[in-house]
Amino acid sequence: MARINAHYLEDPCSGSRRMVGYLARDGIPISRDRVRNLMRRMRLRAIYQKPRTTVPGDPSERFPCLVDVSTITAVGQVWATDITSIPLQKGFLYLVAIMDLFSR
Repeated sequence: MARINAHYLEDPCSGSRRMVGYLARDGIPISRDRVRNLMRRMRLRAIYQKPRTTVPGDPSERFPCLVDVSTITAVGQVWATDITSIPLQKGFLYLVAIMDLFSR
């Protein structure tokens, strides 16, 4: 546990997978599940940047919709898309929707 704590202080971005590699270089053969349980017991969690997909920009950078839906006359003429992130228990799931505005 002391080695895990020392490696975590050097690199707080390391999770159980990277920690197994650090310990293997030190000559300590240990499984990832064991490292994960020890890190959980020590209340150590990897620090990483979370997605910031819903942070709006400045109002001067936003653009209005310039498409007049009544002038669309054919399939494949105008497409719309949207992306959102769905938080899960172990990370995020990204959902992408692509839609043809004529045949929607």
